Amino acid sequence: MVLSALAEGLDPSSAERVFGFRQATITTWLTRAGEHAHTLHERFFCHLHLPHLQLDELRTRLSCAKEVLWLWLAIDPCTKILPVLALGPRTQHMSHLLIHSLRQMLAPGWQRFPLERPRSQTGAGSCPRKMGEGTRRRA
Repeated sequence: MVLSALAEGLDPSSAERVFGFRQATITTWLTRAGEHAHTLHERFFCHLHLPHLQLDELRTRLSCAKEVLWLWLAIDPCTKILPVLALGPRTQHMSHLLIHSLRQMLAPGWQRFPLERPRSQTGAGSCPRKMGEGTRRRA
């Protein structure tokens, strides 16, 4: 319950007052949860077959940091999978780190990034639909 509240945006000092646990204990739980999530991500996010990826960076500022940081990410627009996230400055080095991390996650044979996907594969740049998606039945 404490971790759910933290995921919703409650800061650890507020969680200490609300739930009655010491902030050090809450920080330990948060660290362990992050390590566990990282282990699961490394285990299950390998050899991915993602035919279309979008790379983006988002400007952000952490409450405890004075400088502006950038959230670098890769997303599959069809499945909404985020195989790679990175937080850091907006530099060429960070963009290279994102690309190289992404290449390690993709399945062998998916190592090339085409500049443009042929439109004949899925129509005008849309994601392939599963059976029944986007259609209504008439009564």
